Amino acid sequence: MPTDTEMDMSEFMMPTKEKDMSESMMPTDKEIDESGSVLCGRKLPLWLGLLLLLAAGGLLVHLIYFAVRANSKACVDGLQAQKECQELNHLQRQLNQPQEVLQEKEAEAATCKPTVATLRDSLKKDQARVEELQGELATRRVEPTTR
Repeated sequence: MPTDTEMDMSEFMMPTKEKDMSESMMPTDKEIDESGSVLCGRKLPLWLGLLLLLAAGGLLVHLIYFAVRANSKACVDGLQAQKECQELNHLQRQLNQPQEVLQEKEAEAATCKPTVATLRDSLKKDQARVEELQGELATRRVEPTTR
């Protein structure tokens, strides 16, 4: 009867089905030819090669068509017009901002004008009252000396 150690070793020694399959999937040195290809003499089917060539040609034609249209005068002029429009919009926003601030300050000034007028009137009244009181004070000082 094998010991536990011998059973563990036998697992490593005996290849499993999974190991056999992975080894058969990997190309051996014999299968890799001088150019490094793993196809090893296998040829691409003619129909698949023609299909790939046709697809590449179609993509190339569409790429050329797109490049010609993208660089056409109308497209370039349209991009230039769009760029100018964006610059104008940016300048308009920059101009509107100071105008809005100016309108706010004018509105503040409009509310301050009546306050200033009220304060001026109040100051004039106070000055008149001070002059009146000074006049009374001066007459009181003069009256006691005349008696």
